[in-house]
Amino acid sequence: MGTLALPLIRDVARGLGRTRIILWGGVLAGNARAIRYYEKNGFRPVGSFASADGSLSLDMMLDLRRRP
Repeated sequence: MGTLALPLIRDVARGLGRTRIILWGGVLAGNARAIRYYEKNGFRPVGSFASADGSLSLDMMLDLRRRP
């Protein structure tokens, strides 16, 4: 479902003049499947952080100025 929706979301964001989409709060670093999904769709890791419970997460960003 997400693979079908993301191109539409990208188009709407571009139409609104946005240049990037940021997964603020990100993806759990141990969730390899989610990380692969976002990377497959052009997102790149831009930072990491540990939550209060010690779990590591990655913030990821999609640069809308680059075509996938």
